[in-house]
Amino acid sequence: MSNPYGGGPDEPRQIRGGLVALGIVLGLVATFVWLSIVFVVALSQENQSGRVPDWLVFVLFVVPLPLAILLLVLRRTRQAAAGFVMGLAIGTLILAGLCSGIVALPALGA
Repeated sequence: MSNPYGGGPDEPRQIRGGLVALGIVLGLVATFVWLSIVFVVALSQENQSGRVPDWLVFVLFVVPLPLAILLLVLRRTRQAAAGFVMGLAIGTLILAGLCSGIVALPALGA
């Protein structure tokens, strides 16, 4: 008796930890670069120095998401893309913690 669910072309491949770890590192680096650019553009928007359109700030903020979805859809890049998405999430949490510390700590001393 054969397994009706296994052995076909859709059989999942082995998970390669190296690809996932590479994706996490790339996601962390991409998050720090990406959010730094977003913050610089948003601050220039606030200071009226370069008057960047609001839609450009939104597009910059959303850019990695379609890229991550595209990489997840492709079979060859799926494992690295899963790590990339994890890296984006981890980097966003780290930056949110850093920014909240910068914003909240000076107010605590007042």
